[in-house]
Parts: sequence; C-alpha cells; structure tokens
Amino acid sequence: KLISGFLEHTDLNRETVEHLLQRFTLPIRNGWHDIPNGYTADDNDPDNPFAELSIYRRPLIQIDDDTLLWGWRYRSISYIIFSKRLKKGNLPCKTYEMQAFNSKVTNYHSTIFRESVYLWFKENCPEPQFHVEEDEVKLTKLYKHVGDLGDIDVAVCDLENNILYSIECKHN
Repeated sequence: KLISGFLEHTDLNRETVEHLLQRFTLPIRNGWHDIPNGYTADDNDPDNPFAELSIYRRPLIQIDDDTLLWGWRYRSISYIIFSKRLKKGNLPCKTYEMQAFNSKVTNYHSTIFRESVYLWFKENCPEPQFHVEEDEVKLTKLYKHVGDLGDIDVAVCDLENNILYSIECKHN
C-alpha cells in the first residue's frame, strides 16, 4: 500500500520508491546485536546517530514482510540531523554531484571562518611590526622550485623578528 501511495501521489517510479524505502527502513532482525549482512559493528553503534543502522537515519522499522512502524519523533529527529549535515556539507555521499555540493558548502563556511581569522590578526597585530596577508598564499609563490605544496590560509609576518606565521584554518 505504501509503494502504491507513493506511485499515485508523486512522479517517482517504482524502483526509486523501493530504493528510498529500503534506504530509510531498519531491516528485520532477531535482536539489536544481530547485524544484517553487508553491515559492520560500527553501522550498529547506538551512540552514533549517523550510524547506518541508527533509528535516526532509518526512521521506518520493518516489523514483518508487510508491516512498517513509523514514529513522528524519529522522523523529526531524522529531519533535524539531515538538515544539520546538509548545512555543514558533511552528508555521506557516493555521487560526484553530492560530493561537489558538500565541497561547495564546506568551502563557503571555510572562507567565512578564514576571513574572521584574518580580521582578528589584522586588528590585533599592529603595523609596522606585523604584516597580515589578506588572501590565501600559494606556496608555489614562495617556493618556485618545488611542486604544489598547497597554501597558507592566513600569513602573518613579524617584520621586526623576521618570523613568518603560517596559520591553517579549519572549519568543522
């Protein structure tokens, strides 16, 4: 009945509906510690809401071949977890498109964080003793004879003491 309802009220095809139901349904098992084939103990970790077999990732519980149990609370919590991961750009993904989306989101947050770090150093490290570089500095500019070594997120130069501080910014 559930599959028929989806097919009747959405533009999804049967294969997609079955895949979605499988993706959001906890499979039948004899007990909590019985791990279905294809899963690991980490997938069954009750303390990890992102584990594959978590009630939060799979809010539908398969009781028998014809019965699914669904609770509003689990749906709500699943939505909250999904939304937070979507906003942070750390949804588990396998497709190129989803990886590109995650990368775009994390780059956005990282840029905001890097700019706030830059502004803090700019305000707290007075010139002429210090020079704070505004943009990421590619190491190939500094070391032309070596390959690509990445970049320095924020570079602070102490001109009086000839010290270069390389600050790596990570947004989690």
